[in-house]
Amino acid sequence: MSKKSEIVSETFSLFAQKGYEFTLSDVAKVVGIKKQSIYNYFNNKEDLIEQMLIKYIEEYFSVFKMIRKKSIQMETKDKLLIICSSISKYFEDSQKLLVRKRIGLDKNKLPRRVYEILDKYEKYVSNMIYEIFKEGIRNKQIRNQEIENIHSYFIILIRGLIDGLFVLEAQNDREKFVNNMFEMFWKQIKTRI
Repeated sequence: MSKKSEIVSETFSLFAQKGYEFTLSDVAKVVGIKKQSIYNYFNNKEDLIEQMLIKYIEEYFSVFKMIRKKSIQMETKDKLLIICSSISKYFEDSQKLLVRKRIGLDKNKLPRRVYEILDKYEKYVSNMIYEIFKEGIRNKQIRNQEIENIHSYFIILIRGLIDGLFVLEAQNDREKFVNNMFEMFWKQIKTRI
């Protein structure tokens, strides 16, 4: 791992623990370098935070790009369930979960470039989900209803899943939680036979 990558990685850990309240001295201490050495890679703390958050956001949203490719031939229910399961799997790392929570709590503190990238990826995921619902209605796997409503419910489901993962430690509990939450959602939108 390069020194720059190590600095970004340790900043990620510190950000998960302390939010914006860590110092460059904290980073230097954990990495085992002098504080001045950080400036060989980053202009300042804000630049370091920006690069760390961009790396995190791109990694998180790459999960959705993989899902889109992987789920092309799947039924609607399976596409939606794989989104929920993949989110749960991604957030098995509690630091990732804490960083996600901090981003959500402090969105107004995000550097402009990070906010723009986050907004772009959130629109990508939103459009992806919207298309899954359109296809599900067209294929009669989902009842004919307002896509905006079920889209909103699904986004709320995802946020609820992420929040719920904070309290669940065991993998079995997480899988059961995700499946139960998803099944409750699916029962409300599926085509009734």
